[in-house]
Amino acid sequence: MTKFFANNRESLHTLRTFKSKFTEITLNVNQLKQQGLLRHAFKYSTWALKPDGMLLVESSPSKTGIFSTKEIDFWQVRKEFFKSVSENFHILEVDNQNGTIVARKTENNFSHTGVTFGIVYGGGEQDSILLKNAIASIGKQRRPHNRP
Repeated sequence: MTKFFANNRESLHTLRTFKSKFTEITLNVNQLKQQGLLRHAFKYSTWALKPDGMLLVESSPSKTGIFSTKEIDFWQVRKEFFKSVSENFHILEVDNQNGTIVARKTENNFSHTGVTFGIVYGGGEQDSILLKNAIASIGKQRRPHNRP
């Protein structure tokens, strides 16, 4: 069983270098949330966990249900978790009283081939020509590992 504990920027920087390595990751986000690193912490943890790995998110419990610019409450941590990575996890427990989330990673749902394309299409008639050219250009790209 390989475990990892992250609670600051340095440990998060280390965590981001691993892919499917750990069976359990504990994130204490009290410091990370004040630095605007919640989404990064959740994404890096998702990538570093093996399938069926456990993620424990620890935060200070909610004090109010009111939005504050001075402090990030647990309800905001919970919302960011569900918005960012919940599709990758089976949620086992959300404890609002103690400020914890326990989840099990379902599976790796990403397959990085090294190349990603994105097209923004405005829908205008002049954009149709640009769209066709962009798609043709993508089709001409050499595919990695001779994949069709």
